[in-house]
Amino acid sequence: MTKMEDIEVYVKGNETTQVVSFLNEEIGALSCDCEINERYTLFTCNKTAVLINTGIKDGYISVFIKGAEKWNSDVEFARRL
Repeated sequence: MTKMEDIEVYVKGNETTQVVSFLNEEIGALSCDCEINERYTLFTCNKTAVLINTGIKDGYISVFIKGAEKWNSDVEFARRL
């Protein structure tokens, strides 16, 4: 059985397209479940949920992944991204 992790990384920039494209290739096609407001967007792929927050200060976005099976830690994910 694969260990599932919750991970979060901060990515420099405010463009989510590159992050979503990367995740589509790594974990499968993400489905945009809802845009919570102008800052938060929720995506899912199978048992994995991805919440992207574009409202982080100093030009960063937050990428929170619930149920990540591919990476064992935040650092491992950040290095691949």
